Amino acid sequence: MHENIPAKCGLVHCLQTKCRLNNDRHIRDITKNLPVDLDTSVAARFVFDENYWKKRCLKQSRPRDNQISEHGLSWKQLFFENFVQEVNQLFSICH
Repeated sequence: MHENIPAKCGLVHCLQTKCRLNNDRHIRDITKNLPVDLDTSVAARFVFDENYWKKRCLKQSRPRDNQISEHGLSWKQLFFENFVQEVNQLFSICH
């Protein structure tokens, strides 16, 4: 299943930056099939669809942590702020 992920990410990137298509439906159609466990560095670079980031946040966080109003009204920002917080907590536990 994951073997097509780089191709899908490349297509999402093309749709959003190079092709400049104004039809968000195409982007949603592609990103709705991306797995929420996609490598974080790949997703950060190529996935801009807020629906994907919402799905990822809801899958990986407790419901009370999903207040986008406290994170610039962006699911992607909320995900990465939670991600950085988790990494910091793990780092502080290890050291």
